Amino acid sequence: MTSVYLLSIQVITLILNNVLAVILLNDVMAVVNYSLGSVLNHVLLHQTIIGFEAQKQMEMAGDYPDIIIGCIGGGSNFAGMFLPFLKDKIDGKKKDLRIINVEPTSCPTVTKGLYAYD
Repeated sequence: MTSVYLLSIQVITLILNNVLAVILLNDVMAVVNYSLGSVLNHVLLHQTIIGFEAQKQMEMAGDYPDIIIGCIGGGSNFAGMFLPFLKDKIDGKKKDLRIINVEPTSCPTVTKGLYAYD
């Protein structure tokens, strides 16, 4: 059986919408700080929580993914998902794990974007 995790921008949008709704409905703007997400380098570390949670869920289900597919653009959402699993691949626990990144054809920032060092 092949297990596939598909992480998309729709998940991030849903989460952000829910967070903003809680903030607005509870009038907590004065005590809330928002850290900009996947466009900043330091966020990659925090995004690995996604991968660690996925590993835990797979463990609870008694399964392990054969393929991890994730949407890239800013990159940290996908990297956060696959980095914890990559350690298992490197350590030899899951040598045949496939990690695939994809990007939307409507906004191909990686394959058709400007190639420049920032």
